[in-house]
Amino acid sequence: MNVLFYYSAESSDGARLRQVVEKIVPAASLERFSSLAELDGRLRRPSPGPHLAVIMAADEMELSLVTSMSDLLAYLPLILIVPNQEEDILELAHLLRPRYLSFTDGDFKDVSAVLGRILNHKH
Repeated sequence: MNVLFYYSAESSDGARLRQVVEKIVPAASLERFSSLAELDGRLRRPSPGPHLAVIMAADEMELSLVTSMSDLLAYLPLILIVPNQEEDILELAHLLRPRYLSFTDGDFKDVSAVLGRILNHKH
């Protein structure tokens, strides 16, 4: 399973998440994106095999941009990490119907566990 991974490079939380993801996902299966435009372009190119998306939105504006790609993300299992639990953020996050929702203030052990389960699930 290929993992499409986006986080804001300027974010220290993103760097922490990157370490977690890279420990679990083999390098050959990980596609990193440094901008939402790159991710959008990749989602528009069909490719074989199952995919999973891990997306960290640094703030409400970035999350809003991610929600504009909801039709492209609709059929992918999505692990979404958002900056806080404010009502506006949660409303936007739930529009994407993530498989799992987490927050940047944690240690990402929950994200690691969920990602590991999805990747190891036998069909």
